[in-house]
Amino acid sequence: MWGNITLWALAAYISIFVLQCLRYRQWLWLIGAVLCWWIMADYSSLYLPGVLGSSHLANLYIPSLYITLSSPLALRKHNQSNSVYLSYLASSGWVMLAAFSVLLGLILMRYPNGISLYSLLSLLGLFFGQPIFYLGCQWLLMLLWYLNRDHIGAEKYKVSYEIGFLLMVLWFFGYVLCDLSGYV
Repeated sequence: MWGNITLWALAAYISIFVLQCLRYRQWLWLIGAVLCWWIMADYSSLYLPGVLGSSHLANLYIPSLYITLSSPLALRKHNQSNSVYLSYLASSGWVMLAAFSVLLGLILMRYPNGISLYSLLSLLGLFFGQPIFYLGCQWLLMLLWYLNRDHIGAEKYKVSYEIGFLLMVLWFFGYVLCDLSGYV
């Protein structure tokens, strides 16, 4: 089981998040992420019993969704942390979720026509079945924002959401295009 590189990447992602939450005392965010995972795992077991559930690894393939959905608990004004990592994690999570949602909406607008079914399956496969690519994109976006801050000398947590959004749409579209071409 632990010979799978995907599980190691997921373990690293979750461990860094937990350690940062503990270090900067982001208890609400950590508890919210765990509750989000637990509730979604419970409901998913109703739709696919024996495949999904709190005791199956498949629900751990989308930790970025749980962390992103629970991040508003940490972004309240009196509860903000000084962690650059957690700030960029929340921002990049919402930017990536917005990019994914826009591409999903565009595909669903054309759903019964053309190759929209294959595109839909590829995009959903990216989100639910390729955590290394998704988490790698998130870490790369966070790194780009961090380097941009240091290189330009911008404000402490100032990020370019528009450029990040367009970059994520481009990367996700590129993944779908490569998947449909047979290169993934």
